[in-house]
Amino acid sequence: MKIVSCKERRVHLSRPFVMVYLPDPKNAGAVESLIRQWYQERAKAVFGSRLDTIYDETKGQLPSKPTLRVQRMIRRWGSCANQNLIVLNTSLVQAPIRCIDYVIVHEICHLSFHDHSRKFWRLLTRSIPDWELAKKHLESTSIL
Repeated sequence: MKIVSCKERRVHLSRPFVMVYLPDPKNAGAVESLIRQWYQERAKAVFGSRLDTIYDETKGQLPSKPTLRVQRMIRRWGSCANQNLIVLNTSLVQAPIRCIDYVIVHEICHLSFHDHSRKFWRLLTRSIPDWELAKKHLESTSIL
């Protein structure tokens, strides 16, 4: 991360750096707040796009397309609610796309099967045959 003094407050990715621009670069709280907001916006865009792609590719294999919400979570990558809502952890945006897709589909499958029954795993495997690789990757990461 590089923090730069600038009148305009913004964050932008310039690989390999996340560039943070703000008037007072020594204000740690302002830096943290700006980065959290940037991750939130980026996560919404990426997750929304992946959700659309997943539904285009699965052609009716999954239950109806849920509403998506993004928020910071301490111990989970995602969760779901009975109201056709899935919630994804903002930090998940740092993971590879295959891991993001796995979590999205995992939560969508829970909208039909609220447990980890055989039917749940069958639906998940039909949608993402190599889901175990993504799960292992997420379990070995320190993003959470």
